[in-house]
Amino acid sequence: MITETINRHDRIALQLSGGKDSLATLHLLRPYWEKLTVYWLNSGDAIPATEEMMRGIGATVPNFKEIQGRQPQVIANYGWPSDVVPHSHTALGNQVLGNTPFKVQERLHCCVNSIMLPMHDQMVADGITLVIRGKRGDDADKTGIQSGDMTAGYEVLFPIINWTEQDVYTYLATNQINLPEYYADVNDSLDCKTCTAWSNHRADRYLRRALPNAYAEKHRRLNLILGAVRSDMLPMLNEVNHG
Repeated sequence: MITETINRHDRIALQLSGGKDSLATLHLLRPYWEKLTVYWLNSGDAIPATEEMMRGIGATVPNFKEIQGRQPQVIANYGWPSDVVPHSHTALGNQVLGNTPFKVQERLHCCVNSIMLPMHDQMVADGITLVIRGKRGDDADKTGIQSGDMTAGYEVLFPIINWTEQDVYTYLATNQINLPEYYADVNDSLDCKTCTAWSNHRADRYLRRALPNAYAEKHRRLNLILGAVRSDMLPMLNEVNHG
């Protein structure tokens, strides 16, 4: 199915995050490298280990393109991403209720505008007709998009859709493919070193060890966000406790 799909297209993109699934997909498709372009989106706050790895991949594959993400601009406009959002500190909350010392946005809003939309815009600009991603069926993405679907103007192909997470690790180990250094502490790819959301990724152990300045800045922001959340929750807590 992979060969049949790839042979139907002339403008093919393999979207690479640098995480385990996209790296497995990249190496699995080595026989097709001449037919595709590897795209990596640099969020604007990338992990140095990822940047280093991408320089090596860019020098190895026939066609490589780095896209500039919009994380700094998105944060400037909408604030820091958070798993829990205080309404008064959102961009809309500031318009209605008045400016706060900092703004906060929902985490998916930040990811979509910083990473996903710039990648999509580049696909459209380059006339891509097939997008390949390292999506597994057992991962957290529940958008319902299936391999072979036409979405946003191009077909999508998920070569490892039937793999498990253990299948990915086994493939990488068997083929001696190195993961970014942060995988010693974290089990997910990291797009932004100062991200204040996605607490379930548990990036702190790596940041504290390898990027102490980013760790300190992240926690400065987290403490401010937590204070804003507590402040916005007080009326609700009072109503629940005394209603």
